[in-house]
Amino acid sequence: MQNSQRIDIKQSATNLGELPEQHRAACMSKWPANLLAFHCVIDEALKGFNLNEQASVVNAVLLSLSHYMGGRDYYLPQPTRLTIPLRNIAIWKNFDGSNANALALEHGLSTRRVQEIISNQRELHRMLRKQGVEIS
Repeated sequence: MQNSQRIDIKQSATNLGELPEQHRAACMSKWPANLLAFHCVIDEALKGFNLNEQASVVNAVLLSLSHYMGGRDYYLPQPTRLTIPLRNIAIWKNFDGSNANALALEHGLSTRRVQEIISNQRELHRMLRKQGVEIS
C-alpha cells in the first residue's frame, strides 16, 4: 500500500467492522501469520517459569508481546475461528519430517491435508524470518 493510501486505524475506526472493505480485508488477511507470531512469542516467554507464578507469567507475556508488537495494529479473529489455526501450529511444532501419517491420525485429517498444513506453516515461518522475527 502506498503512503497516500494508508489508513490510520486509530483515526478512521474504533473497530475493524467500521473499516472500509478493502482495508478490513487487508487487516484480516494477515492474522494467520500474526497468530503464529503471538504463539511463538508467548511460548518463548513461558519457558523457565513455574506456572504457579501467575503475575510473573502475565508480565513476561505482556512484555514480550510489547517488545515484538509494540505500536502495531493487529487483527485477532473470534475464538471460534482460532481452533483450526492453533491446531495447524501444533501440527507444525510436532512435525519431525517423517510423522505426517501419525499426525493425520491424531488430528483426524488426511495425510495430504497434514502435508498442506506443513507447507503453509513453513511459508508463514519463512515470511516471518524475512521480516526479522526469530521463531522456533
